[in-house]
Amino acid sequence: MGATIGGMYYENGAGGTIGGVNYVVLNEGGCPITLDVDPKNRSIQGNIVYYIAWSDIGNFYNAIYYTAHPFVVGAYATSMSYMGFGIPTGTFSWKNAKVTVGYKNLPFDPTDFKEVSYTATGDIASIDKESVSFETSPNANPVPESPQVIVTTIDITVAIHQSSGAYISSVAPAATALIGQINDASFTADGIFTFAQDTVIYKGYDLSEKFMFGAVPTYEISHKFTAGPIDWRKKWSPVTGDYDKVTSPVSGLYLYTEGSFSGLSIPS
Repeated sequence: MGATIGGMYYENGAGGTIGGVNYVVLNEGGCPITLDVDPKNRSIQGNIVYYIAWSDIGNFYNAIYYTAHPFVVGAYATSMSYMGFGIPTGTFSWKNAKVTVGYKNLPFDPTDFKEVSYTATGDIASIDKESVSFETSPNANPVPESPQVIVTTIDITVAIHQSSGAYISSVAPAATALIGQINDASFTADGIFTFAQDTVIYKGYDLSEKFMFGAVPTYEISHKFTAGPIDWRKKWSPVTGDYDKVTSPVSGLYLYTEGSFSGLSIPS
């Protein structure tokens, strides 16, 4: 068994590839894999020593970070240190690098690229007393004060992690134009909950940029929605005693414009 890295052959090495970067794990000079398990605190920490070409340090960092441990379920790469190894090629460079990657267990899967959260809230709303009456005691009419009802709304946040610049440059302009519009078709963020047409309003997004060593930046965008129990264009009508769409008497336009949420390109 042997492997070659950076033009150097290692007799007792086992080779592999991570994210397109070739590596060698040596079976000499001590075990290249260490693991500490603390059953009481349910923690797992350990290291794996990789040997790679010096020129691949940046690419290896981007490839290894948050990748799963090769055989410990729930443990992920969270740290990395390196040192020159083999033949020096300059004042601060070598032919190869000895890289120690630290792994530990995490309470979540860091490889998830989409996160969806829901917050349901019951808001108190008043109904015009002129539009209601007592059912079993008509002699008590008119209703002396406007009755209150609970209206449930659901705030939805959809976070897209590790997005590319190309994705953001396409989505951000479409998302900005969509702010304040309601869904022109049924909408689902995760395939589990589906909301009817015109019941979800898009409220904007948060966007952040992350820079990593030796790599192009990545982005995180969090889309914000609010879902209501009925069409956002409807309000309570004291004449019909029901919800009715509200329009402008001049333009005939509704309170909210429909828009296509497909322009947000939310991955399934």
